[in-house]
Amino acid sequence: MTDHPFNARAKRTYDFDTWPRRTTAPYDFWIGFHHLVAVPGYERRETYGGKDPDSSRHIAMIVLGPAGEQPDPRALLVHVVECSSDEEAREALVTELAEIMHPDRLPRGAERGVDVGEISFASREPEPGYVLFTRANVVVRIVSTGLQPITAGPAAHHLDTLLWAPAHSGTPGGTAGALALSVAEAPAGAGVTVTLPPLDESSALHLRSDAGPLRRVAGSLQLLARHPGPHDVSATYHRADGARRSAGRVTLTVDQRLDQR
Repeated sequence: MTDHPFNARAKRTYDFDTWPRRTTAPYDFWIGFHHLVAVPGYERRETYGGKDPDSSRHIAMIVLGPAGEQPDPRALLVHVVECSSDEEAREALVTELAEIMHPDRLPRGAERGVDVGEISFASREPEPGYVLFTRANVVVRIVSTGLQPITAGPAAHHLDTLLWAPAHSGTPGGTAGALALSVAEAPAGAGVTVTLPPLDESSALHLRSDAGPLRRVAGSLQLLARHPGPHDVSATYHRADGARRSAGRVTLTVDQRLDQR
């Protein structure tokens, strides 16, 4: 596929070929992460979003404001793009960079004291009010949008910690059996297909693989194993109120080497 000219220019400007890629376990995948967006000391004011009609991505925009009874002119806009794979998330990050109306190249997050995600960028203010990063199949953009500026760095660190948290941290509750993943082998060379359990409108599912990246294909996930099985995929079901229920571990058996495609 040929890049849009703006994206091609952004890749050159931001040295896309040098961006780190995850090549070792664990490999993470999120479904519904936007339901979990919360930052200590802030409360949700508004939420918008839905499936992008031009792609397989889900886009959510969450407005956060400092918690408290008094009106506060400060606000953060958290923009979450959930993609079908980590590679698609990298391309979505390029699109975000291409759409920035700024004459200068944004520095890497680590240069601005906001070392988050697998690749990140941040604005040049002493306390960056703009942070953009990707982790697994999710792209997160945090922007200070209120009448008074506010730093986006602490929120970025908190959300990245949520994305990278161990899949089985916390105490499982509920009925794990109702959340079990069903597994079926796809044709040889195509990977292993994991059929997803149903999720309600306020839940998220975090999957972690030891074998290779996961990607979403329609209503299923495909494991792109880098070496022969058996392989483990752990899954944790999260509710928006902070409760977690373990979906247990499933073992995927791969009879031959399945290279990433």
